[in-house]
Amino acid sequence: GAAGDGGTSLEAVEPWDGRIEPTSLASVPGGQAVTDWFGGIPSFHGGYVLGTSLEARGMGVVRVHGWNTTDQVGSDGYLILEKHAVVTFTLGNVTKVNIVDFDLVGIVGCLSLSRIDGGFRLLWDCAYGAAGEILAKTASMTLGPGKLAA
Repeated sequence: GAAGDGGTSLEAVEPWDGRIEPTSLASVPGGQAVTDWFGGIPSFHGGYVLGTSLEARGMGVVRVHGWNTTDQVGSDGYLILEKHAVVTFTLGNVTKVNIVDFDLVGIVGCLSLSRIDGGFRLLWDCAYGAAGEILAKTASMTLGPGKLAA
């Protein structure tokens, strides 16, 4: 979509399948804990980008609330969501940042973490709100299991 309409995408980057690469996950501290919690590699589709911070010394942090969507329907008529968690991506020695619609809460369309020459690339597109790409020399993940308070 057009900038500001909540559907902006990063047109300058090539398409991807919206998942974290298994080889990247295995090489990232904390990656195995994330895989164990979700029972596989999470897509974060429909999850929320809770916050993004960048520090002058090249550190970046992106916090994402995600869950598993089951094929079961609850009494309220909605699909049942389980395994809620906040995953924090910590990126060290950040070399590039590209974030659009930063003023809007991001609802994740696709999110990926991949190995690139010299480091890692965290990339997320949005169904609504902020979308971004951060390149860094190091990456780690931490997991905070639990559902966010409404």
